[in-house]
Amino acid sequence: MAKELEFKYVSFEFLLENSDVISLHVPYNKKTHHMINTKNISKIKKGAILVNTARGGLVETNALLKALEKGVISAAGLDVLEEEAFIKEESQLLSSKLPKKQSLKVVLQNHVLMGKENVLITPHNAFNSKEAIERIIQTTVKNIKKHVEKGK
Repeated sequence: MAKELEFKYVSFEFLLENSDVISLHVPYNKKTHHMINTKNISKIKKGAILVNTARGGLVETNALLKALEKGVISAAGLDVLEEEAFIKEESQLLSSKLPKKQSLKVVLQNHVLMGKENVLITPHNAFNSKEAIERIIQTTVKNIKKHVEKGK
């Protein structure tokens, strides 16, 4: 595949050290949890831009905040945030059933991220493009037609 598409595989460390833009496109699991973290974020090429449209848990929020403050990362585009699933509405912060202490810390760090001018946060709805919605509708219509045909 690499030969056909004319790209070369590199180590993760090489990628961090040499990329102007790092865009994450991996599933979230034990191996990818905090793949960008306090230990490796300092290896990122100074001034790089980080884009995460995959899963919030891929990026350690505290590490990202520090990297933004130090200028290691010049900007971040985030379609997902770590621990975003815990607080759906601000009124939940008043509830006695708050998430565990560590999760709440990350939620507050996310709030700090939202106020930074060099951070763009979008709602996690990448699937809402015109083309994606059209494909969803076409698949739904096909499924309904097949179901109706089977019933005849």
